Order: sequence, then structure tokens, then C-alpha cells
Amino acid sequence: MIENYNEVCHKECVMWYEESDVEREFLNRKYYTRRNKMKLSKKIMAAVLTTVVAASSLVGCKNGETSSTSKVSEQTQATTTKSQEVTTSEVQEVTTSEVQEVTTSETQEEAISEQNIDSGTGNEGDNNSAVQDIKEVGEIPEETVTINIFSQLSSCPGEVQGWSRKLFLDKFNVKLNIIADMNGAYEVLSQEGNLGDIVVFGSNGGKYLDAIENGYLLDLEKNDLINKYGAQLAENAKIALEANKSLSPDGKLYGFGYNFASSIEDHETPFYTWDIRWDLYQQLNYPEVKDLDDYVALFESMKELYPVDENGNETYAVSLWPDWDGAMAMNVKATATAYYGYDEQGMGLYDVETGEYYDALEKDGPYLEILKYYNTLYQKGLLDPESRNQDYTSMSDKVSEGRIFSSIFDYAGRYIYNNVEHIEQNKLMAPLVPDEGTPIAYGLDLCGGNRVWTIGAKTKYPNLCMSIINYLATPEGCLEYNYGPQSVEATPDATDGCWYYKDGKTYFTDLGKKCFCEDRTTLMPVELGGMTFGDGFIFINATTWSFSATNPTTGEKYDYKDWKSMQSDPVNDLEKDWREFVNKKNESAEDNLIMNAEDYLDSRKLSDGTSALKISIALPQDDYNQINSYEDNMDLRESWGEVSKTLVEGSWDAIYAKTDAEFEQIVSKMIEDCNAAGYEECVKWSEESAAARKKLEDSIRAEGNEE
Repeated sequence: MIENYNEVCHKECVMWYEESDVEREFLNRKYYTRRNKMKLSKKIMAAVLTTVVAASSLVGCKNGETSSTSKVSEQTQATTTKSQEVTTSEVQEVTTSEVQEVTTSETQEEAISEQNIDSGTGNEGDNNSAVQDIKEVGEIPEETVTINIFSQLSSCPGEVQGWSRKLFLDKFNVKLNIIADMNGAYEVLSQEGNLGDIVVFGSNGGKYLDAIENGYLLDLEKNDLINKYGAQLAENAKIALEANKSLSPDGKLYGFGYNFASSIEDHETPFYTWDIRWDLYQQLNYPEVKDLDDYVALFESMKELYPVDENGNETYAVSLWPDWDGAMAMNVKATATAYYGYDEQGMGLYDVETGEYYDALEKDGPYLEILKYYNTLYQKGLLDPESRNQDYTSMSDKVSEGRIFSSIFDYAGRYIYNNVEHIEQNKLMAPLVPDEGTPIAYGLDLCGGNRVWTIGAKTKYPNLCMSIINYLATPEGCLEYNYGPQSVEATPDATDGCWYYKDGKTYFTDLGKKCFCEDRTTLMPVELGGMTFGDGFIFINATTWSFSATNPTTGEKYDYKDWKSMQSDPVNDLEKDWREFVNKKNESAEDNLIMNAEDYLDSRKLSDGTSALKISIALPQDDYNQINSYEDNMDLRESWGEVSKTLVEGSWDAIYAKTDAEFEQIVSKMIEDCNAAGYEECVKWSEESAAARKKLEDSIRAEGNEE
């Protein structure tokens, strides 16, 4: 009965994993992860600052998880627009951190008995004796033991099978058994005072803090456990470990947050990519685009070349939408972010490198400059006149139909336009950032996310559990956990693994590529554990490293789409042309060619040789919330709403001004009305929040540069 239940549940998880590929990577990008960051205590930064350390193609995948509130409004609302394959082993976003309500302890115990739980794993004795039982660092048990992993995020209980079973038997002589937090599992296990050997929490509040208070979790620094058996984790996740200590009521180390990074230089995939119709740009013989004025001129030429689409509908350079507007008009402030690298901060824009703040209505400031840019496009017939009265879906339909020439966003540009039909017609959208443009990319969270890896206080195998978690925090462990076993033979046709290193880069074997990228029901060789590739997944639903973090072994991201070996041939002649153009412009070395949009954004340089990509440092969630929340100020909250409404409506009025004189008149009236509604108070608060942000970022930079 237990086996049948686990088999059915496992198959459902594999099926869910495969069906959800098309949405998960998009959700996992920065907007989504910021929403799920650790809610650290207010003392976090003091601890964090003492230990700071410092691929996607132009076409969506054909196979079938920070500190900017603007990001939530701009990207998570577009989750259905991008169709790319999953890049992490976070099999599902399960919202079952809180177990279902049960009426009696008998019902709970009966439900728990349906899961494979080896009660012998627990130890009622003192944990010190268990530590002493392991004679040497890294010692593997002589007899196979079962390690129970309790995960609040899993809905697929049972013993790990297939290639993962073989992998952990070979490496640690252990069997892994997943206990899902279903039907009152946490309550039953906590009554026994034994949550399991390895325990993964769905959040760093609630039950996690309860487990600390009740002594259910092991102090990882006790008996020098982490230094002896978790050296790689201690090195790679310094800030995440300190963040966990700051979160703990007693200041002890009980675990670390998932999805961590170790360098302030690591960032999420940039999505301010400035996509344009490359087929039209090619036909115009690649005119130089240094700034926004050049972009206007380019759009005029495109309109002359292609005034209507194949159905006779008028074309436009840009199409906007109002349904994501907030304190400011979203598309206006986002274009300032895409061009200057100024992030939204309160009711204005913030230079993430210098900390300089520009209020939205500052004379000659970036917001009003971009507002005039869109008005210029409107006056020249280059802005979709329906922009103010349409939603995101209506805009995207026009992009898909070929009526729109450009978008500053990848998800509103090439991820919509570059479909099979257009590719076969040798049409394409591709990135072209103005030479003077310095778009933003959002840094990874060094503190890790809100899912927490811990060790149960009553485990008989603390050293072994620490060693397993440490392995998962190594580059090889991260790759094997996600992509399957490493190949020793290290050749494309090898069948002893799914991936390998060669010449400082990461490669799939043919087997690995087929299993991960094409068909997860592919049978694995018996020597690797048999069963299908999908059967071998470990359904814990929590990563260690962020997949956007850099693998120190190769310099590539853990995300396979960033591997140089996975950069495909051009999908058509236009993509080949785009690659040749950007590599020539960038003077790329033969061994470091630009193959995709992220390569392009990362490699761009300004005239002085400095990087043209600005990185916004991720702040711990608690600090971010503290400097961005005005909810406690009732007077400010009331005026904020009125000022925002006036500013947004005035911005749209200004965009649609028919003459420059009318534009200036509308802007003057907007400034007057905003001031009357309390704009000065809103700006004062915004400037204070910007100064607080700058102070936090400077501290992180200073500590990171010392490493």
C-alpha cells in the first residue's frame, strides 16, 4: 500500500515537473525570487556586513526562482509571455508550508504511517556521542543507512529512486527517504521531537522558529561540525550562514537559505535588452545608434520602410500599456532604468552606482526626459495611439503580428515576436542597446532565500548529514543534483554520466542532453541506477546555489543555457547576422564570442572601457522592506496615493501632447497639481529611503572588495 501510494505520487510529480517547464524559469527570475526572499530580522545587516564576499538565446527554448518593486509590476505580470525550459530542480512552488488541518492526533499518525519513515534514524541520546562515533572527517558508514529528509516543500514522499539512489549510495552509502509535510506530518514528528535527519523548511518564520525554540534543530557550529564536515558550504555561503545566525533568536547557526550566491558581481539575467526588428535594421544598413535621438531617427526610417504590416495595419515603433503603472508611469520610469541604469526608488529614480537620486519631476531629470522621448515618438506617428487604453495582452498581440518595431523588455519583444513562423520567414527581433545606454541588471541575494536547509537535532548521523549538505553546496554537487551524475569518461557519447567538464567548460553528454533537454522519460543505463531520468529526481524542492550564480570551476552559470557548449547554431540567417554584428562591434575574442542576449549585455563597454551594465546590489528583504515602506505614515500614505494618481495621469496627458508647447504646458500643470497634493513630502521620504539604500549598498561593496 505504501509503495503504491509513493509510486503514484512520484509519477504525478514527474508529470507536473515536465508540464510546468514553460513557466518556471520565467517565474524564477529576479522579480519572483525577490518576492520570496528571507524576511530577516532588523539586525541582519550588522552581521551580513561583517562577512560579505565578494543564456538565453534570441529565441525562447524550443524544448518542451530583488530589490526593485518595479520588477514585480513589470515581469511577474507577464508570466505567460515567455516559453523557456526549466533551469533548476525546484520541481514545484508548493504552498503547503502550513499543513492541512486535522482533527485528531490519531488521524495524523495514521496519515504519517503512509510514508516511508525509518523511525530508527532518530536517537534519544545526547548528540555529542553521535558526533564522536564518526572517527574521521568524511568517513562513510560501513553499512548502508537511511537518511530521512523532511521537506515542507515536497508533495512526493518516498525513497529516492533511479540515478539519484545510485549516486548517493556510491558517494555516501546512504539511501535518501523523503518525508513530505502532508496530513499533519510536522505535528506528528514534532510531538516525537524528531523532525528527521535533514530538514528543509518552506519559510524562515513560523514552524522554523518554533523548531529552534523547541530544540528540534542542530547547532551546526557545535563540535565544530560545519568546519569539519561542511568546509565548502562554509566557504561558499558565508553571508547566507551569517544571515541565518542573525535570524535565530539565540544567535546560533541552524542552517542557510536556499538559492544563495557568493559574489556581489553575480546577477540575474538582464531583461532590459532593447529588442528591435533586426530584419528592418539590416535592410537599413545598420545605422549607428548612440543615444535616444538616434533611436528616434532609426524608427522614422523603419516606418518609412515598413509603414503597414502584411494585413495592411499601420505599424509603430513602440506600444505601451498602462495597467502596470504605480507611483509613476511604468513604461516611462522603466525606460530610464533601461537607458541610464536608474532603478525606481519611491517617487523617483536612483543611480545604483553613485546613489544619486532624481525625483520624478526634477527639471531636466531622467523621468521628464524620457517622458519627452515618448511624446516625440507620438508626435512623429511612431507611438501606438492605443497605448493609453490597452492592456499588456493587447500590446503583445500587436508585437506578435509584427506591427511593433521594438521593446526595451525581452518579454515584450523577442520572446513574443520570435515565433516559428517569423523565424522561418527569416525575421527576427534582437537586442540593440544605444551605445551610451547603461541598462540595469539585478544582483543575486547573498543571504539566500526563505527556504532553509537544516539538520535535525536527534539525527544519529550529524557528520554524514553535514557532509551530504556540503556536497550539494559544491559546484559538482549542484550540477549532479540538477542534471544527473558526472561523467568520468567525459566524452559526448559517454554513457557513464550526464555531463562533464572539458577545457574549463561544462558539457552535456548525448545522454544528458536527451534526458534533460528532450525527454525526461528516457531510460537511464542500469549502471547509473536504471529507471527513467525523471524517476531519479530528488523532490526536496529547494536548491543550494542560485542557478544564476557563477560556477567557480568554469566561470559559467549553473544554468545550462549559459554554458558555451549549449549555444546553438543560429536559428536563421538573421540571428547569424546579429551575432556577426555584435561580435565585430565588441571586438570579441575568438574564444569568447557573443552568442546570446546575456553575453551581449555582459560584454558591452562604454567609451572609457568600463562596463555598460549596471548591477543593482540585492539587499536583505527586511532592510529592503524597511527603507521602502511608508504604510506606517498615515499622512504620507494618503498624499502618496493622490500624488501618484496625478503624476501618472499627467504623464499620459504629456505623452499625447500634439506640440512641444502643449507638452510643456501639460508638464507645468502636472507639477503644480502634484505639489498641491503633497509631492514635496513624498520626495522627502523618497530621498531619505534612497540615502538609506546607498548606505547599505556602500557597506556591502566595501566588505565585498576586501574579500
